[in-house]
Amino acid sequence: MSRLNKVLFGLLFGSLLPALFGSLFLYVLQERTGMAFGSVFSQVMGSSQMLFKWFIISVTPNLLLMFVAYKKELWRICSGLISATLIYFIVAIILM
Repeated sequence: MSRLNKVLFGLLFGSLLPALFGSLFLYVLQERTGMAFGSVFSQVMGSSQMLFKWFIISVTPNLLLMFVAYKKELWRICSGLISATLIYFIVAIILM
């Protein structure tokens, strides 16, 4: 596997995992409150405190996967994961 492919692999997983984990969090929140999914989503986007919590929960799988890649010395995948996490961080700061 070439170097660029490893970085793209890390970037791909780093982009998809937070989206999936964030959607799962919103689904669980919707199930517990009994509200419609769109209503829960608009409440999370409307409150900066909830948005920050949602962001932290969404990015946690990236950090765990980055730790595993670091321990296995997969540096290129690690750099892709860090890049994706930074993109999510920048978007979260802009939305707040």
